[in-house]
Amino acid sequence: MIIMILGLLFSASRMGISSLLLSFSLISILFRRSQGDQRFSRPSILILGLAFLWAAWIGLDVVISRFFDVSESFKDRWMIWLNTFQILKDFVLFGSGLGTFIQLFPMYRSFHIRGLVTHTENDFLQLASEVGLIGIGLLVILFFFFLIRGISGIRSMSHRDSGRYIRIGGLVGILALMFHSLVERNIQIPANAFLYTVLWALVLRTSMVSGKTQIDVKEGP
Repeated sequence: MIIMILGLLFSASRMGISSLLLSFSLISILFRRSQGDQRFSRPSILILGLAFLWAAWIGLDVVISRFFDVSESFKDRWMIWLNTFQILKDFVLFGSGLGTFIQLFPMYRSFHIRGLVTHTENDFLQLASEVGLIGIGLLVILFFFFLIRGISGIRSMSHRDSGRYIRIGGLVGILALMFHSLVERNIQIPANAFLYTVLWALVLRTSMVSGKTQIDVKEGP
């Protein structure tokens, strides 16, 4: 686990590191003990602390400087977002169609950039421009349906049940992927999309198994 954290830190990805901190913050809160006044999970804080100490010993100057450097790539990214928003305004209800961004964007581009813009660097904005407000609205409803189902399942499970922590870990991973997708082409990458789907399947399957077990216990032999 510590080696994985180090790899992410030294990738110098600002949003990747932010997603890491968000994930460990949620885990440290949700994995805390139910008894006593402990507000945070000590093991998760210890793991993250050891990883940062090791990284600091190696040297974090380059990583820290990335957070204070507003690069040209960010300015280009901001302009791409603005132009993509114009596509959404013109195709507000049903969108321009899935997979049409790469063909449509050159007609809306208002700045000079070398090469071809193939994605928005924001999964949600690009998806909204391609499926419109109706499509994105349906997906938001589906997301919150799954999210509420997952949270209700967590609350119904005992703190001693390992399935509870599997579900928490899955939901934290889902939220981290979505948070990262705000400024990256993240879920469009096949490996990340597969991971995103597997995490949802894991969370929902755990929910089904847990619910069935509780029903069997209530009914008895």
